[in-house]
Amino acid sequence: MTIQIYEPITLIYIRHKYGEIYVLLIYTKNIYNRSVEVFGVSPILNPLRECGLVMRARMDKIFFFAWFAAVGLLIASHGFPSPTLAVKVILSVFATATCIYIYNDVADLEFDKLNLTKNIKKFDRPLASRKVPKKRAMRIALLNGIIGISLGLLINLKTFLLILAFLALGLAYSVPFIRLKRRLVFKEATLAAGLLLSCLAGGMSTGSMSMAVLFSGILLFALAFTLAPAFADHLDIEEDKIGGGRTLAMVLKWKARVEIVIFSLLVLMTLTPLTYARLGFNVILPIFVVALCLLSLRFVFPLLSRFEDITYHRAYKTVYSFYALLPIALVLGSL
Repeated sequence: MTIQIYEPITLIYIRHKYGEIYVLLIYTKNIYNRSVEVFGVSPILNPLRECGLVMRARMDKIFFFAWFAAVGLLIASHGFPSPTLAVKVILSVFATATCIYIYNDVADLEFDKLNLTKNIKKFDRPLASRKVPKKRAMRIALLNGIIGISLGLLINLKTFLLILAFLALGLAYSVPFIRLKRRLVFKEATLAAGLLLSCLAGGMSTGSMSMAVLFSGILLFALAFTLAPAFADHLDIEEDKIGGGRTLAMVLKWKARVEIVIFSLLVLMTLTPLTYARLGFNVILPIFVVALCLLSLRFVFPLLSRFEDITYHRAYKTVYSFYALLPIALVLGSL
């Protein structure tokens, strides 16, 4: 925010990212702080700005949960869901995931400050950099949690229970006396299970669970679990060491992690053509899956012989795109 004061001191021009505001001054003492508070600009804009900051810092993670909820709904409804139902279930999962990740940032606040100080990686954590107060972040998390489970309850009981399980699992990931994120295998399994529950919640919102939705959820869970050690968690090894956690990326050698990725892709491109018809999918699914797997393997195989930053980042982007596009293949295959 930039503030310009015009003479005589009767008008302030405030240029803010959310718009331009002119404030007529009545109380000029302590002008830079009091004027904004007296006229209510800060109480309106600051919470919105802070909410945007904490959500933006985790949007890449939150997006996947909401996206998989939409995928589950699209598969269950064969590509033509009720718009009202779609809004409810996507917002429910989005708000719940937002609650989980904001609480995670609150729980890791001191740890993130340490990483920010040591410059281990480029952090964009508004709590650690003191852009957002801890109490305000907790309020935002609580509000999102209430919105998430309330919307789930408005859909149906089974969807509500899945959303509630997702919230409980996400909080257990960070809550101090459990801290699943510091336990071997549980870190990867918890995140993958959250994606599974999001997909199932989307499918269950229609009132019943189809084999296609269940298969899609399990498939996305298995891929998230097997891809994480070589890609998502590889970037966090130093951070996890300082935090006292143990992950598969820390325990397994680099070659073993790449072999797990290759094995999972080969299994996927082999089993999908053999099982798609029995699960209620059309021929589009195996065609897309095989093509995406072959493209990913093209960039992953070179990592077996040696690790190079350029090769790794190319493979990372390809696998990340593969995991984002695979749900589209599942939706098209269910039409």
